[in-house]
Amino acid sequence: MARKFGKHGRRKKQVPNLSGLTRSQAQTELTARGFSYSESSSNTATSGDDTRIASQGIAADTTLLYGESVPFVYYTYVAPYYNPYSNPPPYYNPYSNPPPYDNTYYNPYSNPPPYDNPYSNPPPYDNTYYNPYSNPPPYYNPYSNPPSGGGGCHVFGTQILMASGTYKNMEDLQIGDAICGASIPTLPDEEYPNYVDFWNISETSGIEKISSVVTAKIYDAFDSYYRFNNLINITKEHLIFAKISGESVWKFVAAEYLNVGDSIFDENLQEVIISSKELISEQIQTITIDTEPKDVYFTKGMLAHNIICADCASKQ
Repeated sequence: MARKFGKHGRRKKQVPNLSGLTRSQAQTELTARGFSYSESSSNTATSGDDTRIASQGIAADTTLLYGESVPFVYYTYVAPYYNPYSNPPPYYNPYSNPPPYDNTYYNPYSNPPPYDNPYSNPPPYDNTYYNPYSNPPPYYNPYSNPPSGGGGCHVFGTQILMASGTYKNMEDLQIGDAICGASIPTLPDEEYPNYVDFWNISETSGIEKISSVVTAKIYDAFDSYYRFNNLINITKEHLIFAKISGESVWKFVAAEYLNVGDSIFDENLQEVIISSKELISEQIQTITIDTEPKDVYFTKGMLAHNIICADCASKQ
């Protein structure tokens, strides 16, 4: 489902010239200037152009807002297939001027050499490569009409629990990846507006882990975030399954409103007391995901929802 984002104040920056750079150099240059990016590849038969930038979607020196997305295309080298029929090897004709026959004489027609057939074992092309221009996620533009729905953001490096029980950095997720979600009794599964702002439960014993699938990824940039328990790095709008100190119910609470002494629910299905909360002001890259069939998932240290707090969003 599409997700809603708030507006964030950003400085204006000039788009760098990506001509002559490699893919990784372009990513580094754009990130250093505070831009997000989208990328796609174009095949080339010139090996020296492999990973070189072919074109950029926004001209160099164009002024954009800090955090906006700059698309670019890079080359991928694809070796030409060898056609054994274009220049076949000269087959030996033993009947033209044959050498003296003996028991070691080689008959090319009995056991011919195994000529390479390029179609039998073609090179293993990566079928997991994501082309953002084929089915691109709705990249966030705070000055357009934002989609209904949305989510706060996880800082790059946040580890998400996969369905296999392993962890993976969220920025490395691919569409279709199976992650560990949760089935929570009575929690509705509906679109925006934020019904979760008014929902709660008193018991966590009925919560079960389930397998969910990543259906969308959205990248963004922010200038501040919260760090909880020296482990969780998240923007203020993101909803975390928590219990406020002094209350008896569990609900989804925006990170901004959680404090030391409140409780959160971790991937071990255990209650964890918040022992530290720190507001960090620095430019960071972030990622938001959408998952189905449920909209909740476990990252290291917490259970998160992918819809933002309506009250927080109104303050952007």
